[in-house]
Amino acid sequence: IPVSKLGPKLVTVTNITALYTTITLDTVNVQSDGAARYLFGVEKQAAPAGKRGKRQVGCSVGEKTDTFQLLSVGGPKENPTNLVFILLDTLETNNVSKDQPFRRVDGYKASIRYDPERKAWNDQRVGSPPLKFNDEDYKIVAISSNEVILMSPNQKKWPIKLNSTP
Repeated sequence: IPVSKLGPKLVTVTNITALYTTITLDTVNVQSDGAARYLFGVEKQAAPAGKRGKRQVGCSVGEKTDTFQLLSVGGPKENPTNLVFILLDTLETNNVSKDQPFRRVDGYKASIRYDPERKAWNDQRVGSPPLKFNDEDYKIVAISSNEVILMSPNQKKWPIKLNSTP
């Protein structure tokens, strides 16, 4: 392949995976004074490494966690049918129940190949270390459900569609 034909034009995006924020209702505790405390599982797959795994947070109606504020509970407090909360980052009101977790797409990760140098990078995210190929570093500046945008050292952007053949 002539050198002039090498570079981002020959990159292939082989897979793109959605990254979710998921909130589940895990447990209900009714305390001796009759007050109910709800234990939620919160998983933020798009968060920085070390903050992605599921963690549990407890709260009662009116209280805030670092992700949401619990607004109201429908049904009996010991076996609720629906809990209404507001997300603190978007101020959107949403619902969760034991049977219906809340899920929202918060970003994407991609697997990328550069066949001329037999290189492959799996599970890359915006902000991952640059991809080095053709003697240059390319940064991932955006990932959507169907494309990855690379930026070369000269700031030129290269949109690469999922599964497009170079």
